[in-house]
Amino acid sequence: MQLVQRISHEKRLSGFLSEISEMQDGDLVFRRGKSLSSYAVFMTDAHSNFSHVGMIVHENGCPFIIHAVPDESKGPEYVKKELPKDFFSFKRCSSGALYRVRCDTKTKEKAAETAHNFYEKAIEFDHAFDLSDQEKLYCTELVYNAFFEAGFNLTNNRFDSIHFPTDKKMLLPGSFLAYAPLTQLNSFNTFLLTK
Repeated sequence: MQLVQRISHEKRLSGFLSEISEMQDGDLVFRRGKSLSSYAVFMTDAHSNFSHVGMIVHENGCPFIIHAVPDESKGPEYVKKELPKDFFSFKRCSSGALYRVRCDTKTKEKAAETAHNFYEKAIEFDHAFDLSDQEKLYCTELVYNAFFEAGFNLTNNRFDSIHFPTDKKMLLPGSFLAYAPLTQLNSFNTFLLTK
């Protein structure tokens, strides 16, 4: 069964990844991860079937994804820069989507530059999921802050309220899908399972 799932994933991902090169700096990529922390985000997020988000940044014409994620490396967990094939690997996800933020190109390029700066500064993952702490970042916080520093409030100050274990404002991947001006460009789903 695992082999059939892997083959299905690789086949669907191949067509999906061919469009990544068409992406622009500042475009967003979403995925539904397979880890326990991904499952927790997925179950908490009322707005989407995704558990993670990153941003496209081109370097020498090659697309990379800048993102902040726990549980994927040994030792300190820093903002990462990965190739799309690694970000969307069978080991890490079962579905994904590409979205374009509806704002001017200059703003998206500035947001991508800011995200890349987060990577270069080796900012750690924010395990407290604290929007007020700018020293550490979680995935949606990275994307939100990058656009905010570029002068664009991606969610118009709309956040989700999480009541477990304490009340706090958070951004979940679905916060962008519910509140941000996005256009979906493409998606894939290996298992066709949704909420």
